[in-house]
Amino acid sequence: MTAAPGGAPLLAHGAASWFVDYEQVKRELMMIGVTWLGDGDSEPVAELLGRAQPSIDDFVATIDSITTLEVEGHDSSVLRAMALEMQHHAAERLCGA
Repeated sequence: MTAAPGGAPLLAHGAASWFVDYEQVKRELMMIGVTWLGDGDSEPVAELLGRAQPSIDDFVATIDSITTLEVEGHDSSVLRAMALEMQHHAAERLCGA
């Protein structure tokens, strides 16, 4: 068994990798925020995501906390729908779906 950058374990013999590029997933989730809210209004979302620790549990908790944000000019249902899209995206990327 070898390790990927950052010490994450990899399976032997070139099999599937357990390595997850959490920083890339953060960037992808931030882009979902920009798509839904625009550049300026997505800043609180980007700030929360930027503080997320590299673990599935922390990403889940962070995305869940996005549903409680109040962003001027955006209804809470928009934030909930955006967070739902983020949950689906994160599940695909972090769980290998």
